[in-house]
Amino acid sequence: MSVQEKIDSGLYPKDIEDAVARWDRGETVWSVEMGGLGPGYEQAIQVGMIELLRRLIGVELPGIDENWHDFLDGHLTEVLKEFDLGLSGAQAGAIMNLAAKFASRGWLATEEVQDRMILISKHWPRTE
Repeated sequence: MSVQEKIDSGLYPKDIEDAVARWDRGETVWSVEMGGLGPGYEQAIQVGMIELLRRLIGVELPGIDENWHDFLDGHLTEVLKEFDLGLSGAQAGAIMNLAAKFASRGWLATEEVQDRMILISKHWPRTE
């Protein structure tokens, strides 16, 4: 099944609004593994990415040739005021990279990384 067919069938979110809504309902969302250093490291990236996408809903996005890094860095700073994710610089970069791809291309951005697709959710195992 192609990525477009996965989007059309509802398996993948149709846009960032759909992804954030699924997350908020506690549903799973297809994303791309970015960290590779364990579940806590990866969850911080995915939470940061979803919260960054939330701030991009309804915002005019930069063009293809414009400076996405500066644009996203300001929005990520706002995310980090609300969520203490304890990010490394590499994690912040991964969040901005993934958010830029999803915001500009939707889940079609995953065409070349199907081997790194993962299911993410706001539900996280707890021992408390």
